[in-house]
Amino acid sequence: MASHTARGIGDNLSEGNEMTIDGVTVHTERVCVPPCPFHAPSDHPLKDAPMRIRLAKEGLVERICEHGVGHDDPDSVAYMQAQGHTWAGIHGCDGCCETVSPSRNDILDDFVLYCLHHPDERFWQALRNWSGYPFVIVSDKLPEDGQIDTFYWRGKNK
Repeated sequence: MASHTARGIGDNLSEGNEMTIDGVTVHTERVCVPPCPFHAPSDHPLKDAPMRIRLAKEGLVERICEHGVGHDDPDSVAYMQAQGHTWAGIHGCDGCCETVSPSRNDILDDFVLYCLHHPDERFWQALRNWSGYPFVIVSDKLPEDGQIDTFYWRGKNK
């Protein structure tokens, strides 16, 4: 999955209300509304850990723990969820972020409820439909033009 690691927050400042971190444009401190992973992080266990901007996750910011695991930054999660991205905050976790947000439980409950109301959908089909995204891809590359969704191929996912 594509990602960019944020080095120095003040590096590569552009004119105006935006700045660039490793080729990704974000807002400057001048127009920042805290809490913000870049300029005013909230107090959480990984607030001083290196950041990575995940382009494959709509620009969500991760904090990289000492074990190399990416944990969704809680300030980035709050922003993403306010934008309607209910999946934000769900991540592979080794426990370093030391939090199980109630919002993660709410998201899981919402997904389970969706599955109960759509029993004919297989897991990945349900996840795709519930999330509102046209594709759920587990790959290190994007599908090529002309590839099609195989969820509806009879017998394909038995």
